[in-house]
Order: sequence, then structure tokens, then C-alpha cells
Amino acid sequence: MTPTRKFYAVAIRLAALCVMIAVIAASAASAASAATPGGAQDRALAQMLQGIAHDFDREGLEAGIVLQRDTGNLEPGVRCATRPVADFEQQFIGAAVAEYLRAAGTEHRTRDFEVPVQFHILRKRNGDWDVTDAQIAEQLDVLNRSFTEHGFRFALRGVSRRNKNKFAKKCLSARVERRFKKRYAIDPRTTLNVYSCRPKEDVLGYAYFPSDYPEDSFLHGVVLLHSTFPGGRAAPFDLGDTLVHEVGHYLGLYHTFEGKCGKRGDGISDTPRERSPASGCPIDRDTCSQPGLDPVRNFMDYSDDDCVEEFTAEQELWMKDRLETFKPSLGGS
Repeated sequence: MTPTRKFYAVAIRLAALCVMIAVIAASAASAASAATPGGAQDRALAQMLQGIAHDFDREGLEAGIVLQRDTGNLEPGVRCATRPVADFEQQFIGAAVAEYLRAAGTEHRTRDFEVPVQFHILRKRNGDWDVTDAQIAEQLDVLNRSFTEHGFRFALRGVSRRNKNKFAKKCLSARVERRFKKRYAIDPRTTLNVYSCRPKEDVLGYAYFPSDYPEDSFLHGVVLLHSTFPGGRAAPFDLGDTLVHEVGHYLGLYHTFEGKCGKRGDGISDTPRERSPASGCPIDRDTCSQPGLDPVRNFMDYSDDDCVEEFTAEQELWMKDRLETFKPSLGGS
């Protein structure tokens, strides 16, 4: 696509987003007046945003971490291939959520969400790159230790294992991703689908935001490097926190360094501004002039697994609000 065509494509989507916010606001008001909690979810906004999500090129991202490979060698890698969010998009999504909450209320903020998880283990033809049942059980424990105090609990729905070389090796490719997700996804409306594979360029994982696609889209879910499960070989990212990070995106959170030191930042007031991703565990790091040290212990930064340990109170509300607005069928909404 030429630069001129890209400009017009972005301009058209920007105008369409303005229209979609009005649509979702009207839908929210109608559903609230009918006293149907969660019924305000209108797919129009998500259907427009899917063009932005689709255009993001995950392949060829710049390496920003060093991790251990299956061979034991240390190699450069990419911590997360979830797309960045433009300021205008963050603003529009926030406006849509606010309109919904004004109409439907905030009772969902005080309850717990129970989320079933289906693991899809994509292996090589000879069975390499497997993830054991014990690792999956421990990964669920890591998820629950990280999220339970914030009102989310995850339970195993099932595990499937498939020996498919192309899916296992090329799961970073958007074209291949669509094929294996369309074939294997289980009820994305109500279930978190997690796909384990071996993304090229040592990408640890990626996900989509709740607003990127309609809630029943097979594209929702998390794709994960198999060796990031607890007991894997992707040190220092081998304790299971990559899935915690990507589930944060799946529930609507941005990176803590989104927006850098700008006015909006990641949109959350109790995560201090951060100019760039953290590496290792630099607890005294302070890259912005606004109050507060960088949130290097937050799950949505790029710190090592043995460093990250928290979500904030406002991140909890943010996740619940976006789940209620864009994925009302997940977690028993």
C-alpha cells in the first residue's frame, strides 16, 4: 500500500470510529433502559477496529530482550508482539466505554469473573515443543495467583495437542494464525483460548484487545512461546508471567510504557509514566518527570518474570470495564 493510500485508509477509519462511538452509545442507552445488564455490547466498534488490528505487522519486530533458547544458547527476542495503540484510538475506546458505563452502571466492578481456559498445544510433527499437563496446571496457578485478588479466576476447560509443523513453526504469521485459530478455537465468546507454539524471532507472545474484534471472533485469545510456561527453558521468562502479561492485553490493558511520558500514558492514573520498556528488574528506574518511579514490577511492563508481581487497583477496574463493554459473555457477565 502506498503512503497516500495508507493516509486515506487511516483517515477513513478515524471517521468511522467517530460514527461507531455514537452507535455504541445509543445501543448502551437502549439496553440500559431495558434493564439488560451487559446487553449494550454493540459489535460495530469492534468490527471497525479489526482493520487496525489486522494491519499491524508482527513479523520483523525489533528484538528487545535476551532469552535462553531450547538449545541452551542465549539469543535476542521480542517480549511481546501485541500491537501498540495510537493515542486517538485509546481516546475513542475510552469514550465508548464511558458512554456504556453511564448508561448501564458499574455493578460489574464488584463481582468476580470466572473464565474457562482451553489450551491448544501446537507441536512439531515429532512431538517436540510439547507442554506437559503438570506445566499447564502450574501455569493456571500462576494466572490465579496474579488475578484472583482482582476479581478474575481461571479454570481449565481442556487441553488439545496437535502435531502440525506449519502451525507450530509459523504461528507468528497472520495468515497461518487465522488458519489454526479458525480450525481449533473453542467458543471464544465464553472461553480464553491459549495457543502454545514456537513463534519465529523468539517472540514470547501476543494477543488482541477486547475491542479489536467481535466477542465471538475466533481471533481472540493468546499465542504463547511454549518454553515460557513454568519449567520451560526461556529464562528469564520461564515462570509463567508471559501468559499473565498477554491475558492483561486480552482483558484490555496496554503496556505501562504506552504513550511514554505523554499526558495520556497508558490511560491509567496509578501506573506512573514510563518512557520505554524496562529490562531485568531496575527498581529505582525513573524515566519520566511525572511523579513516581517506573512501574517495573507491573505485569504490563517488560521486566523479567521474577521481577513482575502486580496489577494496580485502577488496572482492575479497567479490565472489568472493557470486559463488560466488549466481551459481555466472558466470565459470566
